[in-house]
Amino acid sequence: VIDDIPYLYQTSISNITNASVSYPIGMIGLDPNSGAFLPGNTYNYSITKNSNAVLTVLKPDVYGMTVAQINGSYYAYITDSIYNQIYICPVYSNGGISSNCIISTGLDQNSSTTLNQPVSIAILTSGVTNYAYILNAQTNGVSICVMQKSGGYIGTCTFTDPQKVTTSALALKNPRAITTGNTNGNTYIYIASTGTNRIDACIINPLNGSFSSCTSPTDTSFSSPTGIAFNSINGTSYLYISNQGNNTISVCKLNADGSSFVECTATNRSSFPLTSPLGLAIY
Repeated sequence: VIDDIPYLYQTSISNITNASVSYPIGMIGLDPNSGAFLPGNTYNYSITKNSNAVLTVLKPDVYGMTVAQINGSYYAYITDSIYNQIYICPVYSNGGISSNCIISTGLDQNSSTTLNQPVSIAILTSGVTNYAYILNAQTNGVSICVMQKSGGYIGTCTFTDPQKVTTSALALKNPRAITTGNTNGNTYIYIASTGTNRIDACIINPLNGSFSSCTSPTDTSFSSPTGIAFNSINGTSYLYISNQGNNTISVCKLNADGSSFVECTATNRSSFPLTSPLGLAIY
């Protein structure tokens, strides 16, 4: 939502050659009342990374995008799972994405990158300090990055393995999506993993953005979950999870503190069936 006007952004399969990688991004304006697509309000953008190096090993072409408001300005954050970096692009008041982007490689205090096949990103702006949470598929962990106060820049990052603070004996496996949510004052990061068919819920320490503890709720409706979104309706929190394996969306009601599920229901519209859904968004 840019200045109270909703937009839908869609990342697409990149155009890959030995010399460059082009990232097409589609933008569609939405009717704020019905959520329907607005005719004539569709645009395409392309962010290109040039390289003289031959791509000898291509990582899975999966990447994500989110838009966040930082100190009154909007920025798009796009994960590049091939070159292990984040594109940070200003967003105009009409929803358009600027081509004047900067790149972050998620450096830690030792100037070493913490990114390894980043596939999804969530920005938390509810506290005194803003944080970026970048999900890494190759290393099955999260880069927790302090956001600078201006320019939308990503500052120093710390790599975190949720298994070290989780009550589950299982580690992340093929994680694909990450989102944030607040339930009764508890802020969580939620991670969807296709390799374990579960959601990891890690409560965030508001003092430093780190994970305080994690739980690993699951449900029989999950089948290769690849997308996740949080929403609160009349004081009750829900997670919406897209399942690539069985072409459904799981709607999971969260408990009072946001750490586990009360119940989950899987749905698929018979009039317009889903086919290998990869992601979803709630407006």
